[in-house]
Amino acid sequence: GTVEVNPQETQQVTTLVNGRIEQVYASIGDRVTAGQVVATVLSNEVAESYGKWREAVTRMELAGKNLERVRRSENRSAVLQAKARLDEAEATLKRTKKLIELGAGAGKDLIAAETNYRTATAEYDFQRNISLNKEIQEAEAEYKTAQVDATHQRQSLQALGVNVSSPNADVRNIALVSLRSPVSGIVTARTVGAGAGIQSGTSIFTISNISTVWVIANVPENQMPVLHVGTPAEIRVAAFGEGVINGRVSYIDPQLNEETRTGRVRIEVDNAGERLKAGMLVEGGCQAGTGAAIGEELVVPSTAVQKIGERTV
Repeated sequence: GTVEVNPQETQQVTTLVNGRIEQVYASIGDRVTAGQVVATVLSNEVAESYGKWREAVTRMELAGKNLERVRRSENRSAVLQAKARLDEAEATLKRTKKLIELGAGAGKDLIAAETNYRTATAEYDFQRNISLNKEIQEAEAEYKTAQVDATHQRQSLQALGVNVSSPNADVRNIALVSLRSPVSGIVTARTVGAGAGIQSGTSIFTISNISTVWVIANVPENQMPVLHVGTPAEIRVAAFGEGVINGRVSYIDPQLNEETRTGRVRIEVDNAGERLKAGMLVEGGCQAGTGAAIGEELVVPSTAVQKIGERTV
């Protein structure tokens, strides 16, 4: 059979951004750990996104300051003017009442003073409550919009794998994106080197965990019925001497090869010490019937099987 890497134990290191490979820290055959930086990408896309986030943060800060200014009603000219007219109308009303008490004023003057006072009061209340509240609402809406935009830009950067701790950081440091290995294992493929331009979604490394491997064996048609998922197997490699490596059948292909009349059988093997390498040719044998028969079985050591002429005895 042939040794293959378990696809379930293989992961790709893929870039999420467009850019250029700045540095590569791993080569084929190197062992890496989960989270280890294996390459860095200098991305103009990230730099542009970071610039948009900084602009959004600036707009949010300005909107916040404007909101604070609007909320301070004593600084609003319309309110101040209305308050001045109210104070003047109140003073006129008091003076008119005093003149009437002294007999030097007319009733029509009092009516006019009271009317002016009520008008000034209503205008002041309007400017202080209605107009100002409307402006506050507009300022609050502007601030919330800027806040949402800043949050959106920040999340866009985070989705690209960028750590955005401060809007005042060096743009080049932000644009230099680190690619990390998602798993621990051996680098079994590398597609690009330093200086290469890459697109988002490009796979740069293949990381394989070969602590468990598959042995794919082609079993003759007449021997297929005695094999079952779970059947124990023994793997031998000429270079390893007479020692055997234990495994177990994990999959039996339901489709036979019509030309060779053989079926593919997958044997899962614990690869302690990672002695088995992908592509290695090995010999395998299974304990036929194990897991299917009930009671005792007649078995012989696989090493006792000999081939004499066309017969296997």
